[in-house]
Amino acid sequence: MEKKVTVEKPIVIGDVTLIAVARSSLKYKNTGKGIWLFGMKLPIALVVISDSSKRAFRTTGEEVSIDQLMEEIPEISIAFSYSFSTLALPTNPP
Repeated sequence: MEKKVTVEKPIVIGDVTLIAVARSSLKYKNTGKGIWLFGMKLPIALVVISDSSKRAFRTTGEEVSIDQLMEEIPEISIAFSYSFSTLALPTNPP
């Protein structure tokens, strides 16, 4: 099974930026008569950035610190490294 964590494109609404974090998985099996594929993408967290705060929430609604989220999901550290160094995100990130 192949798994991947992705940071979705930021959505800017007024002075608030929303960033979804999702986990994708792909499973495949060669049966000899064909190949079966199964894939899914599930949200795992939402990051909310405004001029006054930076907050992260699990899909359960529980608030978690951004540092803790980055520790639990190391793949997002690179994607967030630029975003969290400033209060604002570019509207068209690379």
